Amino acid sequence: EIYTLSLHDALPISADDRRAARFANALGSRHRLAFVVQGLNVAAVAVGARAIGLNVPFNTILVSATTVSFAAVMPISFAGVGVREASLPILLAADGVPREMAITLGLVWSAIVLSVGLLGGPVHFLAQRREHAAQASLATTQPAATETAAKRAA
Repeated sequence: EIYTLSLHDALPISADDRRAARFANALGSRHRLAFVVQGLNVAAVAVGARAIGLNVPFNTILVSATTVSFAAVMPISFAGVGVREASLPILLAADGVPREMAITLGLVWSAIVLSVGLLGGPVHFLAQRREHAAQASLATTQPAATETAAKRAA
């Protein structure tokens, strides 16, 4: 016979420690996802800037996009519309970007954000609906299985 010993068997780990480890792992994956999302946001702004013929250094786009993203989540507008258009001219003025071009970049960015939301919203809704249906189905079959096991034991 082959015996295996896992780290779980070798170390005295309490249920609280395992819960804390799962929480830390979930938190870490959320942080990684946040970095990916913000990176894609910066990439979208950089592509939008190139699309309208705006040649700005990437580090300027990086700082501007993250700063404006932070301002756009403030509850002062709907989906950050208006905040981007007002903030970008201020942030890009130091690099000599004309006000009109900065506002245009803000409009392009808003169009990208709203397009992604319009496309991703229904997909997310359907995925959530499918998950709730699966949970409801599981909840209705579990009591029946428990009752059957109780009848067999009796």
